[in-house]
Amino acid sequence: MAERGSISRRQFVATAISAAAASTLPARSVLAEAGASGKPVPQTPVALTESPGWKDQGVENLAKSPHAKLRDIPVRAVTITGGFWAQRREINVTKSIPTMHDLLEANGRMNNFRRLVGKSTAAQTGPVFSDSDVYKWTEAVGFVLQSGDRPELRASAEKLIDEVVAVQEPSGYLNTYYQDDRKSLRMLPQTQTTGHELYNIGHMLQGAIAYYRATGDRKLLDAGIRFVDVPQSSQYQLDKWLTDRLQSEMPHSLRGHASLP
Repeated sequence: MAERGSISRRQFVATAISAAAASTLPARSVLAEAGASGKPVPQTPVALTESPGWKDQGVENLAKSPHAKLRDIPVRAVTITGGFWAQRREINVTKSIPTMHDLLEANGRMNNFRRLVGKSTAAQTGPVFSDSDVYKWTEAVGFVLQSGDRPELRASAEKLIDEVVAVQEPSGYLNTYYQDDRKSLRMLPQTQTTGHELYNIGHMLQGAIAYYRATGDRKLLDAGIRFVDVPQSSQYQLDKWLTDRLQSEMPHSLRGHASLP
């Protein structure tokens, strides 16, 4: 049994599942039914519709799914005012996200972008999936901003997004690892097994969508759309390779992660 004041892995997972299930309820959130005073907390009205606008979409837009039994609601429609999750969310916003931003700088993630436009003389650092760290941070910020405006956090995100989009090539390609002598490896079938190009695109899109739903700012989203067009171009012969791999020995390597497809 867990000690008083601590929480076991089983309890943590059970709480997360319960919170996810409750967030799908069309009525007021049971997580925000009462505040510290015990009185009901007003919720943001959300119209139930088959075609929700960009600001009213849940984490996943299930409106066109023929199999979905539930319809999720936007993050902003759920308010958590106390208890375990309120404390964790506050720490996430005030400590974790700012610290992770500092770590992106300290570990050269942003210099990987700056060097491509002459704003840094540092060499490329980090593994093939380094760009995804930037996009994961952006996604975290997007979800926070969906719950309410935080000007300082948004300003940091906008500066970061500007630096990312600045290095996008005219073709739409945007990856700081496959530069210089690695350009010849771009979008090759053999690169995709461990090269993380499609993985990075996936995280870029997830971060862009979360930020767009929070702010309406399309800058990173439009850059992601241009990037998606690159592997679909006739100059890259990935379609058959991806199909073959998905149907044979790599079904678990490309599924269940942020990567495309």
